Amino acid sequence: MLDQLTATSDWDFPIRKEPVHDERGAIIPGSFGIFREDTYECMGVHGSSYKELTHTDAVTRVMEAMDNVEFSRDYDTKFEAVDGGRKLRAEIIFPNITGKNPAIGDITQFRISVLNSYDGSWAFESRTDALCLWCLNGAVHSQTSSRNKMKHTLNANLNGISAKIQLGLDAFWQQDSQWKEWLMIQVTDDMAETFFRSTLAKAYTPQKQVVKTNNKQLDRLLIQWREEVRLYGRNKWALYNAMTHWSTHTEDYSKQPSITRKNNEDKLINVLGSAKWLELT
Repeated sequence: MLDQLTATSDWDFPIRKEPVHDERGAIIPGSFGIFREDTYECMGVHGSSYKELTHTDAVTRVMEAMDNVEFSRDYDTKFEAVDGGRKLRAEIIFPNITGKNPAIGDITQFRISVLNSYDGSWAFESRTDALCLWCLNGAVHSQTSSRNKMKHTLNANLNGISAKIQLGLDAFWQQDSQWKEWLMIQVTDDMAETFFRSTLAKAYTPQKQVVKTNNKQLDRLLIQWREEVRLYGRNKWALYNAMTHWSTHTEDYSKQPSITRKNNEDKLINVLGSAKWLELT
């Protein structure tokens, strides 16, 4: 199936394993490097338990798993090589599998994303979600997003990937009614700020009893909250859209927007599966 896609050297390049050496030129036992064969650039260094998975094989496994799910075979693809090809984000978008934005009647499309890396920073992962066309923004949330995440020390199971795709597809069909419910749940400005401070804008501190705020993140979230309120009113749907926008629109403030986007999406998925989110009723 991969031969139907447009492959480029940005992400679909050959790799090989090579020993790595210390500063004296001696081989470091139990370690190896992954190198691009076309440029001989090192993509990552790993221990002996690491199983390399090429970007091509990662995409192929997900597309083979799609064969076990009964749904449209009409899809578009998008590939993004990150950090010189060390990481890959691939998107498989299904224009005929659609839902509807409850507030403005625009369309969402079912999407499968594939993540992989050679430097060990991203596990091999497939996830499903909704691509929201009113701002070309991926709507990432626990109810319509399923994830199949595997370390590079394990072999990917096609049946497991297929099951997660089916789970995500089933949830996708239920999203419209849930989004309508969120429109009816009132959220004040103070509630939104408190929620942001305790979740996405919460700064890390080793002191468990101390709560710190990332003020830059808080400002970005509140600015977007006000914009969503202008469109949808003060409700849970506006809060959701503010967070989704924050998670994906990283080009304006990050030197590594693709990596920041991945990190933000992971945070958002966790927040939207949390008790704090579910308690907003």
